[in-house]
Amino acid sequence: MRFAGLCSVFLLFPGARGNCAPARQKELKQIHEQLEEKKKEVESFQKLQAQTRKDISVLLDEKQKTRKLLREIKGRKQEAAQRESRFSEWLGSLRSAKDVGRRALAEEVLSYSRQVGSREALYGRRDIWRESFRRSAMRGRVRLLGGMGKTESMTAGLREEARRQEIRLRDKETRTEAEIERQEGLYRRKQDIVRETGEKVSRTLREIQDLEESAKALASMIKDMERKRTVSARGVQVQSVAKHS
Repeated sequence: MRFAGLCSVFLLFPGARGNCAPARQKELKQIHEQLEEKKKEVESFQKLQAQTRKDISVLLDEKQKTRKLLREIKGRKQEAAQRESRFSEWLGSLRSAKDVGRRALAEEVLSYSRQVGSREALYGRRDIWRESFRRSAMRGRVRLLGGMGKTESMTAGLREEARRQEIRLRDKETRTEAEIERQEGLYRRKQDIVRETGEKVSRTLREIQDLEESAKALASMIKDMERKRTVSARGVQVQSVAKHS
């Protein structure tokens, strides 16, 4: 210890002991002050460590909720993509069927026009019924094509809405993944704080132990110095008494 060599000199020279004790008392006081500071540091580190552990617990809950949200978003995005694909398939089928119907109707109208143009002015009752039925069938096809057009427009709108929803969910998925990444970074930093504060606590506790040992040794030395000084003072007092007194 740093004070052992110096005080050994004073112990060898009794006349100088009076100067050693106050200096050692001052040094002992400084050690106690350092001990108090180190204990406050340990308390501060432990509080920071405890608070950081609480933050980590909260952060883990948030991460779990965010990951659950991400899974839900991915599922909804997949459903939106499936709806868009299904509506696209329906739309393709409707357009194909409508094109076929239009061509068939055009051929029917053309054939009917040719037949009407080649007929004589008067014909029988059977022809009248046949022509009426044919006209009714053509009007039905026209109505069917009109309905198919409305269905096509509605299906196209549903497909577009599914597409927009998929885009919104994709953007939300990107933001959620970024949030998870942020939480992961914060979690790693919190873990580093816990580790670093743990190391600081261990190091400071060792310093406290060293200081306590130094204080104990110094207090023992001061006590021994006081005892020897008392013994020396008694010896001087006895020598100063006159002979045969």
